Amino acid sequence: MINGALIPPTMRCRIPIWRGTRALGLTVYTLVLLITSSWERALAAPPMQGGSVIAIDQKTRTFTCRKNTGGDWTCKTTQKTIFTVGKTKGSWSDIKKGVTVECVFHHEGQAAVADRVQIETQAAQPLKE
Repeated sequence: MINGALIPPTMRCRIPIWRGTRALGLTVYTLVLLITSSWERALAAPPMQGGSVIAIDQKTRTFTCRKNTGGDWTCKTTQKTIFTVGKTKGSWSDIKKGVTVECVFHHEGQAAVADRVQIETQAAQPLKE
């Protein structure tokens, strides 16, 4: 009985799991919204900067680069930073003034912290006669 009236047999829910489906539907809808709203951030490409190294700080393991379009930026490295030179594994010691790098990074506060640093191989300079 609902409010003193009998429920016709065709309207009775025989499967107990379907009782309260409105609340379940809202929960599922909310979950779908949360997942799809986070896709944009998850699928977005990580930030990347490139340029020519103009300064290196050995103590803080940071380097400053000048972009081709102008402007300087500084990137910090950690023990987790992956260095590559061309297609081979590299290291912090491969970063030198004048080399061109591309850096994939994330932000920690205001600092750009490198996840990967790609160091372009430098062509041998011709001998001057």
